Amino acid sequence: MRKHPTIASRGKRWSASRRFHGWLATWLQDRRRSRAFSPVESNLLTGLVQFYQPQASATHLRSWDEDASVPSDPFLGFTGLVLDAISGSYLAGDYVQYQVFPFGTRDGARLYAGVAWMTEIWCSDDNDAVYWEAWFANPTWVTGYAVLRYVNGSLAGHRIVTAAAMFAGWTDDNDGWVEGLPCGYYDPPNTAKVVWNITSLFSSPPAITTAPSLFGGVAFDSTYGDRLVRVMSDDLRRAPDATLAYWVSPTVETGYNVLHSVRGSATGSFGGNYSVGTEFSVAGVAGSAIATGHVEGDWYLLVMRNDSLGGDHHIDLIRERDGAHFTHSESLTATPLSDADDFLLEGVWGVLVFANSWHYEVPGYALYDRMGIWDRALTNEEVLDLFNNGLGWTPA
Repeated sequence: MRKHPTIASRGKRWSASRRFHGWLATWLQDRRRSRAFSPVESNLLTGLVQFYQPQASATHLRSWDEDASVPSDPFLGFTGLVLDAISGSYLAGDYVQYQVFPFGTRDGARLYAGVAWMTEIWCSDDNDAVYWEAWFANPTWVTGYAVLRYVNGSLAGHRIVTAAAMFAGWTDDNDGWVEGLPCGYYDPPNTAKVVWNITSLFSSPPAITTAPSLFGGVAFDSTYGDRLVRVMSDDLRRAPDATLAYWVSPTVETGYNVLHSVRGSATGSFGGNYSVGTEFSVAGVAGSAIATGHVEGDWYLLVMRNDSLGGDHHIDLIRERDGAHFTHSESLTATPLSDADDFLLEGVWGVLVFANSWHYEVPGYALYDRMGIWDRALTNEEVLDLFNNGLGWTPA
């Protein structure tokens, strides 16, 4: 029998339970190889807008159809903020916070990376300015940064800083800020199809933790607190019909946690509240899909579907071990993004996130693989095609 390491990626020690998950994944891979291959003939590519497969040592994952060469760390090189007395108009005691969104260029327009970062400073004297020191490195691909500024907790405008100006260092003297946001409901951001390991908005994205996958290769392992996030996901918030599907193996017994979300601060399209013990339960609003007979190490295909035509929300859990299929259906209550929403909270900070609720910091502990989202509700037959006798499916 293959021996598994005691150290996970990023130098984290595996517990006996985590080593068991690694052994079980390998055993399941061997069992799956003995099955006859069953190619899927279906329309699963139709309406598929994003699809992610984990990679070892990566700070981000690109969707299968995304060609933007985003850097591993768009904030590498930031040195710090310092106060420049007399040259500005900030007041003593002002708290200045910056939210920074890197972008590149595609077809002459901004292409946001889908990641954000924050920094802050407290002013000590009247007439202070904030100097952004020159960076010690210049990340490739990035052509500029959209910077949102908050003064004493309130949004106080934005500015677009070119990469050259950012890297050389620049001064915020409390002037030159443009009111409002750099994008809006009728002028939405174009965001790369990339999810990032954002463990803190005040630090650069670290490499994701991985573990052996059911399908060979690696799975994303959120047990240690990692989460995959795509900010500026207002494009995913607009569709009344959608499907979110992925393979998941919960790793820690818990009573209330969150596996995933597609949402803004107040409204959302998908929520992934769950609990796990002898049952694995994934909640909707008015009920749950409950997988009875759950044992540690089980993998499931989890599928959530919003069907506006039928007015229904469906949850499917199909267990790889025995093919058991657990379902729940309820009235659709998802709230697509509209022009009446606060675009900052619901659009700019609208997210696709795995292993966390994001806005409320509720974590989820699981292994994830083959994460896809469609702009339509898959049919029951297509859900079974995704399961594919436990062999799964990936886009060509």
